[in-house]
Amino acid sequence: MRVTPQLDILDTVFISNVDGGQNIPSVVFNGADYIVAFLDARLTKGIVASRVSPAGVVMDTGYTVNDGNNYPAAVPGAGRTLVLWSREFDAVCGRFVDGQAVPQDTVMRIAAISASAARPAAAFDGSNYLVVWPDFGTTGTLDIFGRILIDGTPVDTPMVLVQGPEAENNPDIVFDGENYFLVWESGMGQVRGLILDRAAKPITGPVVLSDTAFHLRQRPAAAAGLGCRFCFWSEYNSDYDIYGAIVHDIGIAAGGMGSPGIITIAPNPFRRATRISAGIRSATQFGGEGSGISIYDISGRLIRSFSLPIPSEGRGLSSPWDGTTYSLLPTVVWDGTDQTGHAVPPGVYFVRLSAGSATATVKIVKIE
Repeated sequence: MRVTPQLDILDTVFISNVDGGQNIPSVVFNGADYIVAFLDARLTKGIVASRVSPAGVVMDTGYTVNDGNNYPAAVPGAGRTLVLWSREFDAVCGRFVDGQAVPQDTVMRIAAISASAARPAAAFDGSNYLVVWPDFGTTGTLDIFGRILIDGTPVDTPMVLVQGPEAENNPDIVFDGENYFLVWESGMGQVRGLILDRAAKPITGPVVLSDTAFHLRQRPAAAAGLGCRFCFWSEYNSDYDIYGAIVHDIGIAAGGMGSPGIITIAPNPFRRATRISAGIRSATQFGGEGSGISIYDISGRLIRSFSLPIPSEGRGLSSPWDGTTYSLLPTVVWDGTDQTGHAVPPGVYFVRLSAGSATATVKIVKIE
């Protein structure tokens, strides 16, 4: 179906309506045409790719990407489209198709899996892909795994991105122009999210995007644009409805596994004021001239500084990376003014924690 930007329906296009049945479509725009990947029952759940023009004309009726697979996902790239799928209890696979939906090269075996119905997803950062999927990990339940494709070739080995005592399933991922935004459904009945850098390292800890009450929530989808990230999912209350969340850099943290210092900021971006929380691994690291929170503009000029007292040991600010409890410093509220009390202009600023050997820096955005 084609719709206008105002969601007015233009027409319905038959991509494939031949006997045998076709389902689970995935569609992307490659800059010139749409590439549609779907299952075709005539091929025993084989995957087919077709090309459709912006005018709704089916230009290529379907090329077989591979036979006997499930859960196709089309991901746009530079001049070609990556089509992913899973093989039951076997592997996550992928193959590129060109601008005419013609399969290229050979099938890639991205990772061996032991799970059934493992739905893969991927995002393209302008150079490389990050592919994600669910599989059984060391916890005995489903975890979220990932692997980077450089120049279309899998590198290193699959890595664990999300792990927990409950099942983590049905991931989706998008690149927001700077980082990856990963979402998934939790066995606790929640939808959760995580921000990753280009190397698939976590920038934030997992965040609950739905509320924390238990509901049947399924198939979250991630999107990005206009300086925000979005997540949508289906949720069952008295019946199924569609819910969503807009995700800024709320809770974004600087630090990392084993880091002596950590910062979290919320909200970020902000308009009138934001709360800056910082913690250090040990109060003995704190003290000395210049200890506290400093805010700089993009030129490196100091805008505002806050001196902080020595914290009590064990006041908990939990690390999103390894669960370490940091000694919590007093929360700072920044109202967007400089040292003289004048409002600073909208833009990008940097918040830096300096506490003896403990340091961390986070980007913060002030908006109109």
